Amino acid sequence: MAGPVIRVPGGGTKGRRPGMVFAVVFLFPMALWLTYNWFDTPIEPAAQAVLDAKPETVPPEENLFLALLAFPIGGDEPAHVRGAAALEALAKAPAPKEGQPQPTYAQALDRPTAQFDEGQATMCSPGNRPGAYECVRNSQAQRAVFDQLVPRIHPLLLRYRELERYPRYSDPRPGSIDQPMPDATAYRVGLVNLSVIALAIGEGSIEQGAAVLARSAAIWRRVLAARDATLVDKIVASRAYAAHLMFVSELVREWPQAREGAAAAELETLLRPLADSERSLAGALAGEFRIQARTWEQIADPSQPVVRKDFPASQSWWYRLMTKKNDTINRSYRELDRLAVTEREGCVAVRKAFDEINARPKDTGMGLRWYEWFYNPIGRILQRSSHPDTLIDYLGRQCNLVALQGMVSLQLELARRGESPENAASAVESLASKFKDPNTGTAYGYDAKTRTLSFHYVGRDGQYVTPLPLQRVP
Repeated sequence: MAGPVIRVPGGGTKGRRPGMVFAVVFLFPMALWLTYNWFDTPIEPAAQAVLDAKPETVPPEENLFLALLAFPIGGDEPAHVRGAAALEALAKAPAPKEGQPQPTYAQALDRPTAQFDEGQATMCSPGNRPGAYECVRNSQAQRAVFDQLVPRIHPLLLRYRELERYPRYSDPRPGSIDQPMPDATAYRVGLVNLSVIALAIGEGSIEQGAAVLARSAAIWRRVLAARDATLVDKIVASRAYAAHLMFVSELVREWPQAREGAAAAELETLLRPLADSERSLAGALAGEFRIQARTWEQIADPSQPVVRKDFPASQSWWYRLMTKKNDTINRSYRELDRLAVTEREGCVAVRKAFDEINARPKDTGMGLRWYEWFYNPIGRILQRSSHPDTLIDYLGRQCNLVALQGMVSLQLELARRGESPENAASAVESLASKFKDPNTGTAYGYDAKTRTLSFHYVGRDGQYVTPLPLQRVP
């Protein structure tokens, strides 16, 4: 016979309340996630200040930017007039149709573009190939080639000399990825101009050649000093100035007349230590940030035609929840500001940061930590895909330029002192308080066997690492 049924309070399936379990396990976290992702964070005040910054106002007749922009564009007007007209024409040009490229400034102005081809000529080098310190020698060996090239591009050489009259540089364009790619014609013509100077020096015009060389170098130093130059423009100017430093090194080594008198005074002007504004990429990094911010703003807007085409999922309801413009902008700002802080700490800090970044294991996934997936995952993935760490390479290049300039200045000092190769090592050490490798904070390297100076290179590609010979190379 069965015993009495004992009922346990709360027992049975009704007491389990599966709806409550479902709400706690699924609905509540989902509601929390939706609430958390409904709003965007405000843009940080420091980031907003950079976004609101206006370019320096420079009269058109003084603005080297306009002259460089107009360099390859046909026309007889002064360079700044042609450049201003090209800017205005492109701003008024209709947007290109889908699949069509962005027009160039010359196309917007309906003008021809200068054709430049160096042919068989070997150009003077900014330092990334063997023989980089032999511009004069190589140019003289190719005399016949340059005798044909120079008359052919004489109008462009005159335009290059015209750049000397523009004392300041300011880029008035708003940051945008839609801008035409920079034109390198002026830079390349400048390298031919170095060969023209080299041929004149070979004929005995050392003082005049040194003066023209100093004026040419000053063009690119004005770009380096500009607050509103883009990152690409800064790097082009850095390479151009490096080519002039290579030239000076060869003059000091092989022409004793260049170490004294008027020629030496011109070279000292060219070798004047780079000012903070010339060394720094702070303005260029700020410009890079503004371009990135504009990009994130466009990507976060599903109504943008490019977004609609390239991101079909942007039309989904969840796209706005997973893409936050302001948070992405703040992340970009913090990355670039970290680089600016490293730059202010000096080239030793840049070298250490470069080594640390390149010692890290490469990201194999999206580059996000697990908790970063809970807020703005699309914006954060896109921001990480821009590889902000690689910008440390550009800081390294600037430090290498400072090191190269100091090394050529040290070479001039050793030559003036008449230091023999046997005494050069001790002289380099004794002069370390005045001439030291900025990338290490110690004396420049000296190889007694090859009789060459060197510095610690920051970078991956081996640019500017050609050792600097102190004596004529056979």
